[in-house]
Amino acid sequence: MKQRIILSFCLIMIFSTNLMAWNKNKSILMIQEAESMVNDLDYNYELKEFIPHDEYSEAVISIRSARIQFDKDNFKMAYFYAAISIVKIETTSLTAQARKARYEKLALERDYYRDHQAIAEQTTAPGNEIVDAGLLRKDNVYRTIMLDKRIFTQKGYRLTKSARNQLDRIAAVLNKHPQAGIKIVGHSSYRDLKDYTKRKAENIKNYLISKGTAAGRISVIGLGNTEVMDTAVGYRRIDRIEIIITGIE
Repeated sequence: MKQRIILSFCLIMIFSTNLMAWNKNKSILMIQEAESMVNDLDYNYELKEFIPHDEYSEAVISIRSARIQFDKDNFKMAYFYAAISIVKIETTSLTAQARKARYEKLALERDYYRDHQAIAEQTTAPGNEIVDAGLLRKDNVYRTIMLDKRIFTQKGYRLTKSARNQLDRIAAVLNKHPQAGIKIVGHSSYRDLKDYTKRKAENIKNYLISKGTAAGRISVIGLGNTEVMDTAVGYRRIDRIEIIITGIE
């Protein structure tokens, strides 16, 4: 009888140890999966500006809670919090994708009406080359916005073909109006590191110089993420180049 009790106790201890190890392994795997999903979303630059930060923050908090519980050997609660984080990050990603799709749809519609309105308003402008260059007039200032994802390739500051085409048209405007000056302003969606926004603006400047615009007519500024942009889904910090031309008579 005594041997049976001892054997039963040993079996219970072995079972408990195995269960604890199983819970620990499942918990850490779930936590790692949640952390990986958050990291993937962090580096998804196409979705980053559309992420609902309240939902994202809740997912991050759940991961931290999971880590705390894991360190306390409370593996079931760690697993529970990690699972919650995964659900929240999946929801966050889907919401960001929906916002991005809506933004692109509304942006296309707004650009269509804005371009047609601009053409109608500029029928008395100094020439059709203004419209061809995508420049919009307000008072005596002409400007255009060029989004990074449309003007730069993924590798560095290399200009895309469509960007070169538009810059060629802008250079034609500047060459036709030698008294005009141009300001190139670089913006970013997040913190400006190592003068990133100024460097990309300098790249635009160098291209215009190669097309005949005198360097002395061009000023370059890097503003980092200090200024927002009015978009179809509200004010946003967006990676972009702003071109401002003055002095066209």
